[in-house]
Amino acid sequence: MIGADEKDFIRGGFKADVRSDGRRCLESRPLALSLGDLQQCSGSARCTLGSNDVIVGVKAELGSPLPDTPDCGGVQITVECSPCTGPELQGRSGETLAFDLARKLEKTLSAGPSGRGSPLDLRALCILSGRTCWVLCIDALVLSMDGSLIDALGVAIRAALQNTRIPLVEVGATEDADEEPELELDDDPANAKHVDVSRLPVILTVCQADDAFVLDATAREEQAADQACHIAVDPSGAICSMFMGSKAAITPFALQEMMGLAQKRAPLILQAVHKFVASAAVSMES
Repeated sequence: MIGADEKDFIRGGFKADVRSDGRRCLESRPLALSLGDLQQCSGSARCTLGSNDVIVGVKAELGSPLPDTPDCGGVQITVECSPCTGPELQGRSGETLAFDLARKLEKTLSAGPSGRGSPLDLRALCILSGRTCWVLCIDALVLSMDGSLIDALGVAIRAALQNTRIPLVEVGATEDADEEPELELDDDPANAKHVDVSRLPVILTVCQADDAFVLDATAREEQAADQACHIAVDPSGAICSMFMGSKAAITPFALQEMMGLAQKRAPLILQAVHKFVASAAVSMES
């Protein structure tokens, strides 16, 4: 926790548009990505955003679709905080944070009762209607954190999904409709399917302190702010979901300003991530 003097100092910097690390209020910290570090996964990505460091692995596993959505696959997200993250996140505190992050991230990828509405094409994950589908198990590990952690996780998940390859499945013929057909997985990477991430959002944290608005706040800046809002924006500029912090109430004007800032910044991040992953894929294939 920060003291009153440090809080006043940080808020004074917001007012003057000068932050302790030299950034202006609407500047983000350096973002870096690497791909394919987890060889045992179908896709993976590691993202650093300032002092945030997260790694995400995606495993495509065979499963059964839900009864209400027999023609759709599934997505599951788990988040774990490494013990090296810090003593304040060991034990119950780390578990609570990890559960909250996983819940918010899942909501950005969730679909409606019909299976529609998800930014992922869940129908493309169906193998046999009502019987077999692909389930994308997304596991995120937080190695270090320093504010706006969900922003780094959102980027890493998007990059890891774009890096994911799903094996081609051949369904054997059966004489009886009730007979379970044999499934044969093609191990040839050239025949693997890509995950369509064209509608997948990124998440931006926007903080407010009096009349100032701040992007990509550090942990201390988040403590000094009046409110933090995590906003998921897709490539079309639409807001997919939004999560408020647990601090003071926010006015409609401030909320509208936060949403506008997120919508303005999101396309730049999305373009940068897509370009990096696409160029990395070309380099690996050549």
